[in-house]
Amino acid sequence: MDAKELMERGWKAREAHDFVEAEKLLLQAKELFEQQGDWFNVTECLNHLAYSHKIQATLHADKGRQLAEDSLELAEYKGTKTVHAYRSLMSLLVSQANFEEEYIYAQKCLELYNKPMNRGDVISHLALCALRRGDSQKALSLSAESLDLLNTHWEEEEEPHRSIWKISALLTRGLVLYNRGLLKESRALGKEALTMAREINNPTRILQAKNFLRLFQSSRP
Repeated sequence: MDAKELMERGWKAREAHDFVEAEKLLLQAKELFEQQGDWFNVTECLNHLAYSHKIQATLHADKGRQLAEDSLELAEYKGTKTVHAYRSLMSLLVSQANFEEEYIYAQKCLELYNKPMNRGDVISHLALCALRRGDSQKALSLSAESLDLLNTHWEEEEEPHRSIWKISALLTRGLVLYNRGLLKESRALGKEALTMAREINNPTRILQAKNFLRLFQSSRP
């Protein structure tokens, strides 16, 4: 079987959601293309592999949402707290870039949360929703309010929750400032978030902060 046939079989396996087979075939094709010096098709194999991971991430996020919806349905049926299910849905919808629905669940959380630190975290989500929905001025105000609550009431919450929430709020505020052209201030917040993520040794937040800072590889103040 030649390299092009392997690549075609690989991406077709990917589309059929046979990801193990797809990766095996695409890596075999990539190796053959490398031996032939066919660098265009080497990059094509890499593109197909990248898209395979994108599809898997989409499926995982959708499964996560289903589980959170099951949690909410059970909480409503049994009369237990719904706010945690709302919060789970709010966070999962971010990964699906579904900011309209995220806004709905964030508002539900805000109505039920009384503790300032919890409210600060949710307001950070609302700031991101506002930014993605095109209201930069509201995002600016909400992101500032979020950080103010988290900073003012810092001692009222334990680790790792307070740091996790603040890292998220710093990155949201940084993204708002980045979109307003305040690159120096934005990057400073990203660096602060990365430092905090490393201090609590949280791999997910470290990755998020690093990905945010990649914005500045081509946009230097």
